[in-house]
Amino acid sequence: MSFTEAVLSVFSKYAVFSGRAGRPEFWWFALFNVITAGKMFAMQRVGVIMRRAEPYRPARGVSAHAIDHHPSPR
Repeated sequence: MSFTEAVLSVFSKYAVFSGRAGRPEFWWFALFNVITAGKMFAMQRVGVIMRRAEPYRPARGVSAHAIDHHPSPR
């Protein structure tokens, strides 16, 4: 069983709960998962999937005046 056959087989039987997968099918799909996770992680690191973090903003209900104008130590 080739890599492509194994991955297609797993996706075509994702809701079949009888029987077992063969050893090559299992390991090819495990490799597919590792490769996919690595690509997703790399894309996340460069900001393709998730937005960049927004600049700091005070929590709701906290007045900007209270944060910006704190009393100076004497």
